[in-house]
Amino acid sequence: MTQVLLSPLHTTGFTDPARILCGRPCDIGVERAGRSWEQIPVESTANLADVADRLRSRRAFSRRGLYIGSLCAALLSVLSATYLVWLPYSTSRILRVAEADVAAEPAERSALGPVQWDYELFRRAPELETFRTAFAPTCGQKLGLEAARCVSDFLSSRSPRGNPSSEFVELSYDPSAALSAHLGGEPGHCTVRSSVTATALLAMGVPARVVQVLPRNARGHNLLEVWDQDKGWLLFDPFFDSSMLHDGSFVPAVTLAHASSGLTWRRPKSDSPDPNVFAGSTVQFPEPWLYTRVGPRCATWPFRGCFAQIGPEQWTVGTAQRWALDLAIGCFTLAVALFGLALFRGR
Repeated sequence: MTQVLLSPLHTTGFTDPARILCGRPCDIGVERAGRSWEQIPVESTANLADVADRLRSRRAFSRRGLYIGSLCAALLSVLSATYLVWLPYSTSRILRVAEADVAAEPAERSALGPVQWDYELFRRAPELETFRTAFAPTCGQKLGLEAARCVSDFLSSRSPRGNPSSEFVELSYDPSAALSAHLGGEPGHCTVRSSVTATALLAMGVPARVVQVLPRNARGHNLLEVWDQDKGWLLFDPFFDSSMLHDGSFVPAVTLAHASSGLTWRRPKSDSPDPNVFAGSTVQFPEPWLYTRVGPRCATWPFRGCFAQIGPEQWTVGTAQRWALDLAIGCFTLAVALFGLALFRGR
């Protein structure tokens, strides 16, 4: 029995049965992946057209499988990207700013790059009236660190430490609803304590801003800076109810970016971490719209928020973000590869 061996290149154009004459019963060997051959019996030239149709059908089925695989991979890539956008900290816009701007005295309107603080707007905003109502009777006449301590003590006396139901990086965050919940006993962590305290100070006309600290070898932390007319910007931690000192003096957030040691708490608690873990950290300032939902906004879709950054440049994401990003990139690459292979097989 004669064997006629046809590679895919030949079978692609195999349409005319008169072009192959076996003369007697023969086999057509079709090359497949891995250089294996499939034997298709041909008893005469009369059924070559049927064999060609079968070969074309198999190739079409193979291409359809590749197209379907490409589509599934593309859909999985889109789902992974959608999940990445949904995660609160994975859509931040990080902006490097000058340290001189960070240390500047606040005016009626101040900015760190495109991140803006309109202090007069915060002081008058009706959306923040619940903060003024809650804190002004006790803390409204205080300024600087004294005002920050007053608000922090008032909040911590009503809200224990713990995980809250929401925080300011979430799309649905409502500052007034969050304040009511925490004053009613809902627990809060450092993100909540800092954002609520900063919003309360802004609502009462005291310049303040949330500070996020990103150490190299420890978990991040949220605290705040408050403006003192005599000493400038000073760090205060509402979660541990204490100011941070460097070599015995109150310090601004910019000190953390350059200090190597010498950091202490003014009022250390039994569970307070060693403040020197924050030495040499990257420091970020979230745009105030995130925790006040008032005033100009820096970030536009798909970004969740803008963060002005100083110190060692650093960008870290959590495990879930990293897996989602890797999966989205991997599935997109697979989709392109399968689609390209399907086009090549169709040539």
